[in-house]
Amino acid sequence: MCMVRRIAAAGLVAATMACAAPPDKELHQAEGAIAAAKTADAERYAPDELRAAETALHNYDAAVAARDYRQALRLAMDAQVSASEAAKRAGDEKALARSHAESSGAVS
Repeated sequence: MCMVRRIAAAGLVAATMACAAPPDKELHQAEGAIAAAKTADAERYAPDELRAAETALHNYDAAVAARDYRQALRLAMDAQVSASEAAKRAGDEKALARSHAESSGAVS
């Protein structure tokens, strides 16, 4: 998690210098990460992380409307990181649930 945040921060610093337009690339990456998290059942297994990603993406739209592209960039990157964390947690939780089910004999 910490490494992901460092990479996101480095990207933010580099991209902040060129924020004359909405950061569409980062928006699309965040949307893809949220879609992947949902596919990984984050709505069930990591709802808080998924909600954080969706909230950041919602706030991205407000920042773009206000032409605050630096804020929009930060929010898009935050959404992507939160969505990635949601997908990872969902995968971990699903594996744990399956392990418990198999050890109790509930899954064949």
